[in-house]
Amino acid sequence: MLPERPARLLLMLLTTTALLAACAPPRRLDVPYTPPPRAQPAAQPATAQGAALDTMTRRNNATVRPEIRPLTTQTPPPLPDYLPPSAGSDPAGKRAADVPYLQLAQAELQKSYQYTGLNDAQIAQQKNAESLLVLGAGEAAYKALLQLNDQLKNGVKPYAIKRGDNLWIISARPEIYGNPWLWPLIWQNNLQVIPDPNRLSAGQQLKIRPNPTIDEVVDAVNYARERAKTSDTRIGEVKEETP
Repeated sequence: MLPERPARLLLMLLTTTALLAACAPPRRLDVPYTPPPRAQPAAQPATAQGAALDTMTRRNNATVRPEIRPLTTQTPPPLPDYLPPSAGSDPAGKRAADVPYLQLAQAELQKSYQYTGLNDAQIAQQKNAESLLVLGAGEAAYKALLQLNDQLKNGVKPYAIKRGDNLWIISARPEIYGNPWLWPLIWQNNLQVIPDPNRLSAGQQLKIRPNPTIDEVVDAVNYARERAKTSDTRIGEVKEETP
């Protein structure tokens, strides 16, 4: 058992707690409990630097920044393995040695486009030169095109005049030009053999240029048409085929 004095003190404490609880107003159970507001800290005095930083922060948050993409560098195409030995063994030296030839090769390529009547081998040479230019092999392309253009400009093939031939018939043969209106090309290239297009002899040897230029073809056709109207050149029956 507790001593008499402590027991009295404990009884008085319990009685006081019960009286205080009875005097407090009851809390409504149908209203949600809201905790009391906390005290806000006192505002700090604003400084010029603080105000500037705050303004910059709000501006950056409100501005939509564009997407930043990394810089890219273009990698040059690989050098071909068949560049001329004169360009050197260093890749940079090969490319530098080809630069002066690129423009020259382009000019020769354009010149080759002006010739007509190319055979399969000549067309293959032309395509190969185009590929070399794409790969940057200017010197190799230039040398190939020089050879092709020389062949197109100076190439000739022989033809022996047969009995009954005339320039109109010869020009119309498939192995010559396949077009009778191009007979002036044959005459122009054989003036020493046939100074008069009306006089041909069997057995005469002619030189045929198989690759006239576009301008030469146009001039020959125009000349043949005018000559057919104004002269009695006996080159065959000059008559256009009706479609």
